[in-house]
Amino acid sequence: GESAIMKRRTRQSSRRKDTGETVDERMPIEESDADSDFAAFGDEGDEAGLEAGVNAKKASTGLSSEQQKQLAKIGKDAAKRIAAIRKDAGKKSRRGKGDEEDRKGRRRKRKRQEACKRRGVLYVGHIPHGFYEEEMRNFFSQFGEVTRVRVSRNAKTKRSKGYGFVEFRVPEVADVVAEAFNGYMMFGRTIVAKRIPKEKVHENTFLGSNRPLKDILRPKNNRREEMKAREAPKSKEQNDRRITRLVARERRLREKLKESGVEYDFVGYEQQQGSKPKRTVFE
Repeated sequence: GESAIMKRRTRQSSRRKDTGETVDERMPIEESDADSDFAAFGDEGDEAGLEAGVNAKKASTGLSSEQQKQLAKIGKDAAKRIAAIRKDAGKKSRRGKGDEEDRKGRRRKRKRQEACKRRGVLYVGHIPHGFYEEEMRNFFSQFGEVTRVRVSRNAKTKRSKGYGFVEFRVPEVADVVAEAFNGYMMFGRTIVAKRIPKEKVHENTFLGSNRPLKDILRPKNNRREEMKAREAPKSKEQNDRRITRLVARERRLREKLKESGVEYDFVGYEQQQGSKPKRTVFE
C-alpha cells in the first residue's frame, strides 16, 4: 500500500531529475502507475483481480518466467488468505450480534419472571355476565395497582367461562382482596376469590392478556361471514381446485374398496368431468 506509493514516487522523482524536469514531492503518481501497483489487490480482493494485477506486472517489469510464476503463486495465496479472513470476520460479527441479542432477550425474560414471582395472583370465580376485563380492572384498582387481568373464554365463541385471574403488583393486596371479596354478592352470584400461591401460578396464566379487547372478543368461527364466503360466486380457478380435490378423494375411496375386496363401481366426479354435458335441442 503506502510503501509501494513511496517507491513509485521515488522512481518518478529520480527519472525527472535525469531528464531535467522540475521535481515536486507532492505531485501525485500517474494513473497508469497506480493501476499497476494496486491491480494485484483488485476491487474485491478476489483471485481474478490479483491475477489481472500480476499480468500487468509482467508487462511492465523485466522478470524471468520463474519469477513471474512465483509472483502469481504469491498473489493467489494472498487472495485466498484475504477471502478467508473476511469470511471469518463476517461470521464472528454475525454470531456476536446474535449472541448479544439472545443474552438481552434472556435477561429481559428472567427479569419479567422474577417480577411476576413477586406479585400476587388472585383467582376470581362465579363472575356475572358483564363483569369482564375492563370492569374487573376498574373494580380491583381501588384496592391497589393491577398489572394484568385475564378472563377465561371459549376459543371459538369467545364467551366467558365464568372465572378469571387478576394480578396485583403488591402480593399483600391480593391477600386483602381475597379475604374481603370472597363470598361477595354481585348481580345474584356469590363471588369466589382465592389467592393462588406463587409456586402454583402457571407461566401461561396471563397469556394474551396484553392484547386489545377487540382482538380478544373476535371469534374464530363467524357463521355469518362463513355463509357469505360459501354462497359467493366462485371463479374458474376455485372450481378447478374444488374438482381436483373431489377427484383425489374419490380415487382414494376406490383404492380402499379394492383393497377390502369389495367390487363396487359407481359414476363419480372423474367420469362426469370427462363427459360432455347433455344438451337439449328444440326444433
